[in-house]
Amino acid sequence: MITAALLLLLPVQSPPQARPIAIRDATLVCSADRTIARGTLVLRHGLIDSLGEDVEPPYDAEIIDGTGLVVYPGFFDGFQRTGLPEKVRTDEDRAAAEAIPPDWKTEVSPRMEPANRKGLYPEFRACRSVALKEEERKKYHEAGIAFLVVAPPVSLLGGTAVLLSLNGETRRLSILRADAFLLAGFRTEGDDYPRSLLGTVAHLRQVFLDARTYREQWRFYSGTGRRPPYDPALEAIAPALDGALPVGFEAETEGDIRRALSLAEEFRLRFWIAGGEEAHKLASELKDAGTAVLLRLNWPEEPGKHPSGEPEPEKLKSERRRLWEERVRCAIRLHEAGVPFVFSSHALDSPTGLLAKVRELIERGLAREAAVAALTEVPARIFGLGESAGTLVPGRLANLTVLTAPLGEKKSRVRYVFADGVRFEIEDESKKKPDVDVSGTWRFTAEAESGTFEGTLTLKQAGGDVQGAVSAEKQEPAEIRGGKVAGRRLTFSFTVEVEGTKREFEVSAELKEKDLQGTIEGPQGTRPWKAVREPEGE
Repeated sequence: MITAALLLLLPVQSPPQARPIAIRDATLVCSADRTIARGTLVLRHGLIDSLGEDVEPPYDAEIIDGTGLVVYPGFFDGFQRTGLPEKVRTDEDRAAAEAIPPDWKTEVSPRMEPANRKGLYPEFRACRSVALKEEERKKYHEAGIAFLVVAPPVSLLGGTAVLLSLNGETRRLSILRADAFLLAGFRTEGDDYPRSLLGTVAHLRQVFLDARTYREQWRFYSGTGRRPPYDPALEAIAPALDGALPVGFEAETEGDIRRALSLAEEFRLRFWIAGGEEAHKLASELKDAGTAVLLRLNWPEEPGKHPSGEPEPEKLKSERRRLWEERVRCAIRLHEAGVPFVFSSHALDSPTGLLAKVRELIERGLAREAAVAALTEVPARIFGLGESAGTLVPGRLANLTVLTAPLGEKKSRVRYVFADGVRFEIEDESKKKPDVDVSGTWRFTAEAESGTFEGTLTLKQAGGDVQGAVSAEKQEPAEIRGGKVAGRRLTFSFTVEVEGTKREFEVSAELKEKDLQGTIEGPQGTRPWKAVREPEGE
């Protein structure tokens, strides 16, 4: 029989007892400025057991041949919104937390409402609600992400974000920081107050002032006399006022970043900027404030011709190019100014596009070491995991990202992700056998502004690669480029000349029972198209 004393000695959660794993003869990027060209790394019980050039794998270890592989500390995605409910406060919650407003059409209230909490949900904690679906987690693993920060929906005060280890376990076994930071912003919705920028800033200042007053009331309350009313929203802000909980201001524009700087100074907040599209314009101020940027990499495609395909003035073309270059080079300018930053995949079509954006930054001049730090050391430090993640050191979390080539190289792709020692193998889509063969001649129809037009699509598939040509009435056949089949989906592009102007089209379709159905994207926008395969021999 287990006595009460013995129960106290038992661990709450036993460490994993799986065999140790050794990655042998791999390049080990221990930190942004230290690399072991060829070494072995051993993982045991969810931690890094040992690593080095002369390390011998344990006799019982599972061996992974690391030849040609590059092992990094697990990558962080510093800001995302996934796995959370869209509405953080129900009507019932609002009625319990706030006063029910009177009907101003029939009566005039003799006093102000006791609470006006529109857009203010500081008591919401993402750690209580977050639930990633399996397909969502896989997308982050395909992007090389081992750590994920999930923030609440956008509002003035959205509540606290949660930091997860993407180990595939239940919520309680995945949470590393239940309250990573308190999310603030300058956006609200609806027609009632506050609906202007001036009103939102005043509303946000007021709730910080209310929280400061609330904190002082409870500090001086001795248990006798009139008791201050309990307010979970104001109580949730107190750690931010004390400096124990950072505030992440979601701010893209120079103006919003200045507002965040002003509020942080007034209330002496530890803070970060989330988004930071124009953070480079205030790099020196951010540097002086000692803050960091959770930088979104969601810039648009490189500008080419005008979307309509029509010629445009050189000044306009030059300005579009300048603004795009400025946006892309934000991380480079922050690095040059000495402002720490963390990469975020928020607002990308898919997390899998994150490493492609990082590669583009490296190609444009961002030091590879700075990119590695932004994915590993910097987020580990600012999120409070500096002693347990961010670098390859014995005793730290076995959260790793393993690539087939150094970060930033075109041939680099994710091979493995480890989270708390749990291995996730990423299948190489280019080697995956497609589910279908689209070879043959197809008759297609597509919608255009002028009506429906028809043509012929000739395809030849080899593995997942597709070659062929597109033919339409009064047009020279156009060779398709980048043809790929993954699963049942076909993608390719082609260029045709219309009245002396070359126009590019991107095609995506899925093979249904007997026909292809999808979209064709061109200068005039995105249109539906479909194709039917002609019987052989006709």
